[in-house]
Amino acid sequence: MTCPQVEFARGRRCLGQTNANQDGVERLMTNPRLCFVDSLGTDWRIYEVASANVPAPRGSNCLIFESSQAVRRVWNYPANWQKLSSAELSALSWNT
Repeated sequence: MTCPQVEFARGRRCLGQTNANQDGVERLMTNPRLCFVDSLGTDWRIYEVASANVPAPRGSNCLIFESSQAVRRVWNYPANWQKLSSAELSALSWNT
């Protein structure tokens, strides 16, 4: 995963462009992407997508948390998710 990095006291985060997603979800994105590193050192890429083409949608949009080892879909999340700390994002990623 490559994206411009910004150092925060709570963990490394980056905003903006990242490598293209293999399954073509990029065209469905509704907001900029964000990356963070969790407390275990796992790099996560987060992006919000419209759920029109998502199987079994539970709302109009969802957040996708993607790492090299897992993908998580979160349906209930705050509107200001891009401003959450790395720890808050990590906790949010488990609300699938």
